Amino acid sequence: MDNLSTMFSKVPIGLLADASFLIYLAGAIVSSYLVCTRTTSGHLLVGLKLSVLAWVISLFFVFTSPAEPTLGFVLSLLVCFVVGGVAGAYLALRRMLRRTGP
Repeated sequence: MDNLSTMFSKVPIGLLADASFLIYLAGAIVSSYLVCTRTTSGHLLVGLKLSVLAWVISLFFVFTSPAEPTLGFVLSLLVCFVVGGVAGAYLALRRMLRRTGP
């Protein structure tokens, strides 16, 4: 465990922050895709609703944390979740259309 903390202490903090946003984006894509594969219509609307709900839940955790959240961080989370929600809905719709196609 000590080796792992030493390894991450040498990584620039900006790179770790960027990696966290990629993780938020990947989580939004996967969750939206999995939910949208269960729907029969309105994939984009379901993806957007899911992304806004995920953003609201994450805001609850951000505002209850001891660190002071900034407006830039909150808006970046919103963008990550919305883009991920739309991308996941698009992938699920594309998969559904490929299965029902000719």
